[in-house]
Amino acid sequence: MSAGTFLGLTYYFYTVYGYEFLYETYLYHFVRKDNRHNYSVYWYLIYHLYDEQTSNLIAILLFIPQWLLIIMAGFLFYYDIFFATFIQTMVFVTFNKVVTGQYYLWYVTLSPLVYVNNDLNKRPWMSIFLIAIYIIG
Repeated sequence: MSAGTFLGLTYYFYTVYGYEFLYETYLYHFVRKDNRHNYSVYWYLIYHLYDEQTSNLIAILLFIPQWLLIIMAGFLFYYDIFFATFIQTMVFVTFNKVVTGQYYLWYVTLSPLVYVNNDLNKRPWMSIFLIAIYIIG
């Protein structure tokens, strides 16, 4: 149902708006570069290569580590859906080319699900330690 809805809406809006719709919704994110207000691990690289001719190619290649790690996390943690979703979201945010403050909310909202569905809540000292690390971070 999800794939059908996604493909159906994409097709519909493509027929209405054409290539501009595809570029503005999906393709732009492949070549998007932001060398300011960015918390990405790639910020410094993007900052120095912003005006280079190869920067669009590099922007596309930077997706490879992100995708590989997301797929690996799915295979490694498939048995715990909450933890797998948390790790995949954290990897997606961490290795994104453009990271701003609100991106952190994506995985923070999943933390209670991981905490409740794990044995961490059975060890009070570990809970206090994790909450302290989270607050300090």
